Amino acid sequence: MRYTTEVIIEKPLEEVVSLYQDTDNMKKWQPELVDYKIESGRPGEEGSVAILRYKMGKREVDMKETITLKNPPHEYNAVYEAKNVYNLMQNRFEKVGMDSTRWIAISDFKFKGLMAIVAPIIKSVFKKQTAKSLHQFKRFVENLDYTDPEQVCND
Repeated sequence: MRYTTEVIIEKPLEEVVSLYQDTDNMKKWQPELVDYKIESGRPGEEGSVAILRYKMGKREVDMKETITLKNPPHEYNAVYEAKNVYNLMQNRFEKVGMDSTRWIAISDFKFKGLMAIVAPIIKSVFKKQTAKSLHQFKRFVENLDYTDPEQVCND
């Protein structure tokens, strides 16, 4: 299952990409993220591996993230793996005007087991979740208050 999601963020490309790549900001725009634990490499760097724990309803799901390509400011790709789910996420960032950025997210899912049977039926759930994540990030970036150290971490 492959699909593309896009959002325009009303901030300059360099600012958007800097905030996106800073793993300390993840919990600020992904409220479902409970924990981010680096397994190997440096957080957010190409080749790094991390375990992300998400709260989904009443259960928690662990997902392995492997950064496969980091080519700032335009590309940032990762593979996400959970039980019976594999997702290659290709992220492209494009300058749109002086102060706007287009984030294009290409999701390419592969499924095993029961998920292979159920996925085509619930395809819209995956698309909605991806769109929700992009819009949460958009809100985070566009509403940042740089005078509040709790809101921004771009070391």
